[in-house]
Order: sequence, then C-alpha cells, then structure tokens
Amino acid sequence: MPPPPINIFSQHRKPEEVLQLLRQQIPEAIVETSEDGVWSCVRGTWKRGWMKGALHMEVRHDPDYYAGEGWDAQLAGMAGYFRQFPGASQRPELFGYLPGLAFAVNFIIDPAFTENDPRQEVIASVTRLLDGVIFLPGCLSDAEGRLIISADDDADPEAQLPAHEPAQNEDAEPSDEPSDCNPPTESRVISRLTFMGALVNRGFMEDHPEGEALRLEMLDGFRDSDAWQEGEEDEIAALETPVGELPENKSWELPWLSEGAAVLAWSLGLMELPAYDEQVETDDLYKVIGDLENQRLTPKLRSPEELEKLSSQMLCIHWRLRQFSIEPKSMDFAEFAPRAWWGAMDLSLARLSNNDLEIQGAPLIESSEEDWKCTSGIMEERRKAIHWLLGQNPVYSENDTST
Repeated sequence: MPPPPINIFSQHRKPEEVLQLLRQQIPEAIVETSEDGVWSCVRGTWKRGWMKGALHMEVRHDPDYYAGEGWDAQLAGMAGYFRQFPGASQRPELFGYLPGLAFAVNFIIDPAFTENDPRQEVIASVTRLLDGVIFLPGCLSDAEGRLIISADDDADPEAQLPAHEPAQNEDAEPSDEPSDCNPPTESRVISRLTFMGALVNRGFMEDHPEGEALRLEMLDGFRDSDAWQEGEEDEIAALETPVGELPENKSWELPWLSEGAAVLAWSLGLMELPAYDEQVETDDLYKVIGDLENQRLTPKLRSPEELEKLSSQMLCIHWRLRQFSIEPKSMDFAEFAPRAWWGAMDLSLARLSNNDLEIQGAPLIESSEEDWKCTSGIMEERRKAIHWLLGQNPVYSENDTST
C-alpha cells in the first residue's frame, strides 16, 4: 500500500512562492499547469544509483479546493476530527487556529520515507515558508515534525502552532459540558427512525385514495410519543397537513427520507443497507420500524468507528458523482481515489467498471442520466443521516453533505 498523502495547511496563500521553492529543491522538477495557467502539479525524482530505487514525489495544488464552496465544511470537519482526540481539551488554541486556514498543498511520495530522505526537507521547507502545519491521518505536526495533536495521545509539548489571531468563537477554557453536537443516543436514533418512517409514509399518502383516513389513523397517539419530539417544525407541519394540500415539492421529498431512515436502521443493527445505487424498499423499512415498536427486535447502536467507516465510503462515491456532474467524462477512479491530493478516499463500498464507478452494471460514463442522478440522490440522503449519527449537527436537516 502506498504511503498516505501528506497535506500542508496554512493561513497564508503563497502559491507562486511555493512553486519557486519547489523548483529550487526538486531536481529536474516537472511542472504541470491548469487551463487557466495556475500550477497544479510538480513532479520530481531523486536518483540513488543502480543499487537503490529512485525516490519520487508529486506536489499537488488546487485553488478550487481551498477557495471553493466546500472549504468551510472541510475546516469544520477537521476541527470535529481533532476534537475526538485525547488531549484536545489541552490545545484550545488549535481550535482558534483552524478556522483561519486558507491554503493547502498536498504531497504524494513513493516509496515511503527512507533514512536521510531529501523529500522530508522539501516538505519541511514548504511548511516553514507557509508558516503552516502538516496533516497526516491521525496527527497534526509543526514544520519540525513535532506532534501538535495525535490520536495516539503522544503529542510533543514543544510543538508550536504558527502565530495567529484567535477565532472569535475560540473558547478561553474548553468546556467539559457536552455540546449540542454530541452524537445522538440510541434512544434518540430509535425515535428519529420512527419519525422518519412516518414522514415517508405521509409522502406516499398524497396519492392514496384513502390517504386522509390513513393520515389521521397514523397521527392518533403519535403526537404523544417520544418519536414526535424528534420532528422539526416543517416536518411536523407536513404530518399535520391534510392529504391533498401538501406542496408538490414536499410530497416528492418525503419518500426520499427512506434512504436516511435506512441508515438509521442499519446503525441500530436492524437491517442491511442496499447497494449505493439501489433505493430502499419502503415495505422492508416499515417492517423494521413496526417490529421495533412492537419490541420484536433488539437494537444495538454501532460503534463510532463503524459509522466513520461508512461515512468515508459514501463520501468517496458521492464525490465521484458530483465531480461527474461538473465534468461528465470517464476517469481512472481506481488510481485516483487512493492518491487524491486531499487524502486517500475509501473505495471499499464502490463497485468499479473500467476502473471507474459502476452504476447499475455500467461504467459511470455509460450509465443513464436518470440512474446516476438517482444514485447521487441516494448518497445525499444517506450521508445526511450518517453525519447526524456522528454528531455533526443535532438538527437532522442541517447536516452538511458537501464533498
């Protein structure tokens, strides 16, 4: 397996200065530029003689990443990631530093670092130039390689964050009180699943000849249940709206919630998720909810690690679909995903055809517009659910699904 990508983040945008430094430090550097003339990749090779293999490095730069619409979500996700680490409460200044990040470059090395590896000095030099930090899965370090924060709780007390103005919402003292964005409890997940089942059912009632009678029957006693407390204002309004009066867009949206509800049922160990390009059978979902309400099932919430894994797997698929919607052409996704410059993507949930994402048995480029757009909608709803389960936002509908 190739070494993971190495990312440098900084509050200072200096793309041309970085390129100049790379030209100086990488032997026979090969520079690639985008259509608008901005450098996108620098490649270099260090030859070590016939007894040893050459050392390779790619440095990738994409302004659409750090200046795009999803950047704030990226930074929020990074902060949430580090808040889970042991010792996070001892580094309050880190969470005032992260919101100010405004630039990124990515390093791909092959093979892994060796003793006295010249590529390490290139990375350190770029980090010093940018007055930035180095991100690897599980840790964040300064330009000298000292760990600022680590999932293994082995941070170096000598590690230094770059000088910065604290974010306005930086806490002087980290609170030990649970935040509103803590992951929901098992009982809340059960309640939310039940409420979403009612919403899905309400969407289908609009075309049912006995829909109003069914709606009133469903609501009888439901308003007094724990599940009712999980409803958002507009969701409750949809349930309270008589059949025939629901706005067309709402009656179309509600059945799509079955995809998120299925993720909640999966998280409780109550059903398996259909493939990423297959919609949920609502009858199966209703049966799970009914058996749960009648205590014929024993739910057990999956571990955060399992939830995180599914989230990563779905992000990979959703990213490819959104990228295809912008640039509808084939790509070698099998080669790209593990080496994506912002970090390796998890392909383990995806099926591949001709090295690209497979949709309904065909490579993405050959799939129908209806099929790939439907798959994108499935990922949208399922990712919203997994983010709610991970505690991104306590309000279900406000969980971010940017890629």
